[in-house]
Amino acid sequence: MDGRKLHGFHKLLAEGVDIAVSHATFLNATDETMRCIADGGYCCILDEVADEVITDFNSIQTVEASEKQLVGKGDVDFLIENKIIEVDPHTGKVTWIGGIGSDHKFSEVERLANLGRLYCVKNKLLVTVFPPEMFRLFDKVYVLTYRFESSMMRSYFDLFGLQYQKRSIVQVDGRYGLVAYDPTADYAFRQRLKNLVEVYDGVLNRPRRTMTSTWYNNASKDALRTLRNDLQNYFTNVVKASASKDEIMWTCLASKKSDLKGKGYCQVRKLTAEERSLPKEQKERCERELSCWVPCNCIATNAFRNRWAMAYATDIRHNPLISGWLDNQGVAVDEDAFSLSCFIQWLCRSRVRDGQPVQIYIPSERVRRLFSAYLDEAEIQNAA
Repeated sequence: MDGRKLHGFHKLLAEGVDIAVSHATFLNATDETMRCIADGGYCCILDEVADEVITDFNSIQTVEASEKQLVGKGDVDFLIENKIIEVDPHTGKVTWIGGIGSDHKFSEVERLANLGRLYCVKNKLLVTVFPPEMFRLFDKVYVLTYRFESSMMRSYFDLFGLQYQKRSIVQVDGRYGLVAYDPTADYAFRQRLKNLVEVYDGVLNRPRRTMTSTWYNNASKDALRTLRNDLQNYFTNVVKASASKDEIMWTCLASKKSDLKGKGYCQVRKLTAEERSLPKEQKERCERELSCWVPCNCIATNAFRNRWAMAYATDIRHNPLISGWLDNQGVAVDEDAFSLSCFIQWLCRSRVRDGQPVQIYIPSERVRRLFSAYLDEAEIQNAA
């Protein structure tokens, strides 16, 4: 965020108006931002967890430049060996201690380190961390989500000692309100899903296809071609009712989308002439909503609630360096629960959210197993 945008944000805060902002806005917050929030008596409402509260520096680039300032292990070694940065041996927090001129390759590293929002993991990976003091400035913070315990945000809260309480939402006389957390609601939800979701079980579930990013990056052209053929076979021949393109929804590792897309499950339709002439942001939104491919991290949208013929060709896991760093800090990370929650969030973009049945192909044996165990849990789980 450049100075003009941050100045505009401060102006709105000073006026006390309601504001919708991005994670990047808070990552760039200055002391002035903090003062404005504290003085404004604001309440923060997050529509879904913000798992970007702890994330790879290279995946969150807030600098407005033609190229991302990507930093690899060699760069980290250079910065440490030349005493440009200093890494706290216990917490991993990065301090900028040496200047190398203005407008340099590491200007984002310098800026975020000076803001206290940069950490280094095993001298290999730079990690950006959302300023925890920000949450303490709000009068109240509400996180509207499901299975909070399995999120990176829960790990982040534990890491920085941010206290939280779980609550359930109920509707009484047409109004919604918060009550003590009710674990029976989770059990009832799982039972509804069990009756609505039909998981494919057949020859297209091939062995040794984990669907992780590592699997994708190591997969041969033949392996990707076979997976593409399986996806096309599923949507063409396996789905029990004839699904139209606007009812299909699938996902995979984003970088492999072009390798796996095929006839009949690429896009609902092409943009109209009128849609092509829309402003860039509106045009891109149309393109997203007309795509059969829906990102695996898609949350907080109703745009795909008519989709029912689905394929989840991925298995999302934490960056092992980040989860290892958290473990060293005494913060537990449940990898299975995290992967399962990512799948459920994506599944609930479909019409299952409206109580209608869906069919889904899950090539990953691990994700199928986790989802099956989740549906079959007979006891009431005390987790949100």
